[in-house]
Amino acid sequence: MKELLSSDSFDGFCLENAVVRMEATYEIDGRINSSFRKEYAPEDLYIPWGKIRPRFYDIIKGRQTPESFRLVFQAGDVLKQSVLQTLTDHGYDLPVHAFVLNIFYDRETLKLTAGVSYDGFTLEKEAEKQWDARVLSHLDGLDCGYEDL
Repeated sequence: MKELLSSDSFDGFCLENAVVRMEATYEIDGRINSSFRKEYAPEDLYIPWGKIRPRFYDIIKGRQTPESFRLVFQAGDVLKQSVLQTLTDHGYDLPVHAFVLNIFYDRETLKLTAGVSYDGFTLEKEAEKQWDARVLSHLDGLDCGYEDL
């Protein structure tokens, strides 16, 4: 959890949304409000995790851990393009909309689920295989223990 909350290890992702259950339930909509800050490109839909991470940490820090939280990440542009390039190099041209990483914490366990969102229908599963491999490689690089289910 330390890697998620206090390092830049997940800063290649953008936050789509978050829900934290404590004494109250906090919900964060990660969509960029372009009228508030002009630093983002028009195609940037979600705030980079590195920008919102300190605020998220402020919500959950304290003497008592949250009852639960859920984060929905999308791969940032650099990460997304890297995975798409790997697919192209292997001869695949798939209608990928987003590479998604869901993180769920329930006081006992931290669960990560990887997924792919498509712009159209496909029976091909190579994007999921490549994305799963990329997520597992990322976790291996963090030297954190996990169980692949």
